Formats: sequence, C-alpha cells, structure tokens
Amino acid sequence: WQPVLSGELYWRQFKRLEVAARALENHAGAPEKEAHQMTDDASMIEIAGYRISPALIAGLSASHLVLPANTRRV
Repeated sequence: WQPVLSGELYWRQFKRLEVAARALENHAGAPEKEAHQMTDDASMIEIAGYRISPALIAGLSASHLVLPANTRRV
C-alpha cells in the first residue's frame, strides 16, 4: 500500500480510468460517451462506477501530504 501524497495527481490518474474505459468502448464499437458520465444528480459525475461530488473533487485536488522531516522514502 502506498499513501496518496498528492491529491491532485491522484485525481488526474483516476480520471484516466475513464479515458481508458472510453477508448476500449469505442474500439469495441460502442457509442462514444461524454468525458464525464452524469448521474441522476447533475452535481455528481460517475467514473469507473464511483459517483463523485464536486466537493470531493475539490478537497482531493487541494490535498497534499507533507511528510515529517526525518521521513525517508522506501
């Protein structure tokens, strides 16, 4: 397990799941879909089966884990 150090980077990687899924769907002949699938609640988006709120996106994008000074990466 690796902790998320940069929420913004994690969010970008998560969005790539959708890009990859759309590429596979389009390659298989499925109709093209919007970049973010809107769910019943217009304020939520759906990526990889997860409903994500704008508040979660904002909080995740703004988060950054600062490691203590004496910490080393392994």
